[in-house]
Amino acid sequence: MAERQNRLLNESAARTTAAVQATDCGFTAEAPRATERAEPQCAQCRLYETQLREAERLQSLGQLAAGIAHEINTPAQFIGDNLAFLQRALQQLERPLECARQVARAEPEGLAAALASLREALSSSKLDYVQRHAPLAIEEAAVGVESIASFVCSIAQYAQPADGRRIPTDLSRVLATSLNVTRNSWRHVADLRTEYAEELPLITADPSELTQVFVHLIANAVDALAARQANDKGVLAVGTRRSSAGIEAWISDNGIGIPPDNLLDIFDPSFTTKPPGTALGRGLAVAHHIVQVGHGGRIQVESRPGAGTTFLVSLPLPPP
Repeated sequence: MAERQNRLLNESAARTTAAVQATDCGFTAEAPRATERAEPQCAQCRLYETQLREAERLQSLGQLAAGIAHEINTPAQFIGDNLAFLQRALQQLERPLECARQVARAEPEGLAAALASLREALSSSKLDYVQRHAPLAIEEAAVGVESIASFVCSIAQYAQPADGRRIPTDLSRVLATSLNVTRNSWRHVADLRTEYAEELPLITADPSELTQVFVHLIANAVDALAARQANDKGVLAVGTRRSSAGIEAWISDNGIGIPPDNLLDIFDPSFTTKPPGTALGRGLAVAHHIVQVGHGGRIQVESRPGAGTTFLVSLPLPPP
């Protein structure tokens, strides 16, 4: 067996040497075959990367499912409450309206009695209360509808599979969408601080992919904030700004931080701190790939154990 292994190794070494010599002499007979072997492997790697991104996106949607129900149910509930109030208010108007009709139809001899009935109806129908509160009920219901519509739009943008298209994109809006999608996860553990730069130029990007990046970074911040040994809420700070090379967005928290030994590995697809069976734990690797490979940007991290972590996403501007 050992003799056969040595022979195979020698043959392999000989083939490699011959390929190198052929290349040095200007011949590329071995190169096409090597390329043919490499292409399926590259295709398999690209397929794996796509499947990994999709798996992380779908898993995030599953983790956000409870929050999605809450974000829709809460405004829907006060919409229902306000509509029920308006229904009762309309019922309060029925008798005064009927009395007003009787006044309009009354003959001269019956006008006094009709007016007396109208005055009684007006005094007993709580019209002042309805007049004060009905506009507020309508306004609150409209706010609830707008809240649901905004949230559904954010979820739709995040849930939409990436199609590779690059379009003019407002990075501040993408970041705000990501916060909207994840609101139910961070609002229990953090006070939010935002600092969006005004009049930022648009970048050329896939908004769905960038939303996925920020959702992963926010999820990482939420985990760090939830692990704090403190009774008060932590701080989740996000923002955008112009840089010399393009546009930057940051997500910062004052959570437990990342151990120094892990900092070099957090973007490695094979690295995870999640217990088996709880999550894929590849969100940072996916975010890193989307930013650097998919959009030609950079993603950097600065962290101190016990003090917090800041992720900085830098994206280039389109050529003039």
